[in-house]
Amino acid sequence: MKTTNPFYTLTMTALLLFVSFAVQGQQTVEKTLVKSFNLQGAQTVALNVNAPVEIRKYDGDLLRVQLKISLENGSEALLKSLVRAGRYNLRQDAAQEDAYTIVAPDLDLEVKIGGKPLADQVSLVVFHPENVAVQIPQQEEEEVAEASSSL
Repeated sequence: MKTTNPFYTLTMTALLLFVSFAVQGQQTVEKTLVKSFNLQGAQTVALNVNAPVEIRKYDGDLLRVQLKISLENGSEALLKSLVRAGRYNLRQDAAQEDAYTIVAPDLDLEVKIGGKPLADQVSLVVFHPENVAVQIPQQEEEEVAEASSSL
């Protein structure tokens, strides 16, 4: 009967734990955040965010925004700490008076983890009341640029 060396068993256990943590850290993590805004009677909403936006109407009084976040090669703990740090916070821009303007100021900041840029993808789904118009200035500018370049 062959007995195993305790050092060999300890080394193999440590190696397997290291590999399992490394594999776990190399997965895509997703999270959906929801924020509601009381428009206070505003009839126009402008979204100044640097992310793809889908717009839907619904029967409600509040503007609801769902942020879908996907983080490649990250962990649940990393995504949770980014949320706590305020990277994905949406807020009203009080400086804009012509429309109820929503901004995500920290979304454009470059974040590096281990010397590499953070690979997060953010998209928004906006649910708005029927009597409210939603404007997306960046997408409108891109559509105008595409239309003018194809002429």
